Amino acid sequence: MEKAILSGGKKVAALLLAALLAFSMFGCGGDEDTSDQVIGTWALDYDMGPMISEEMGDEYADFQSPLEVSIRFDFDEDGNYRMYVDEDLFRTNFNNWMTAFAGYMSEELYQQIEAEGVDRATADQMIQETYGCTAQEYMTQLLQQSIDVDSLLDEIESTGGYEARGEKLFMADHVGWKLSCDLFQNIRQCNIIK
Repeated sequence: MEKAILSGGKKVAALLLAALLAFSMFGCGGDEDTSDQVIGTWALDYDMGPMISEEMGDEYADFQSPLEVSIRFDFDEDGNYRMYVDEDLFRTNFNNWMTAFAGYMSEELYQQIEAEGVDRATADQMIQETYGCTAQEYMTQLLQQSIDVDSLLDEIESTGGYEARGEKLFMADHVGWKLSCDLFQNIRQCNIIK
């Protein structure tokens, strides 16, 4: 599940940033250095819920819950960038997402138990006796044990270098991927190069 959250997260953030910058740099042209138009902090909000659901696969296709993140990009005058998320907002929204997913998983558990001929009241009693909590509390505990929010936040954060030339933004982090994007044309012309 943690992999599903991280998978594509940085790529999505970079593409969203390119779209945001496209609106601010629409008058630029040629190959002149336009990095001064990028300097500062850029913020955008993005719902990662659908992406996570897709990454989790068909087994969870009917689970939908928003996971709004506020992605920040700091561009300095020396050609460096830092990408990160608003941590407090992420923790709050992630806990809400996890509560919704625990509810979904609890319902799945009940359906499996009922398929075995056990009613919910009996299932609740069995779960309470075995785990000392409700089905949803048990699922929440499992999720909290399997997902380290601090690690997620560390993985989402990245730093690297950037350059803006004309209508193109070039970014490279220290992990080995680069983003080259034509900001004036269409966001679909952005490429992430591993």
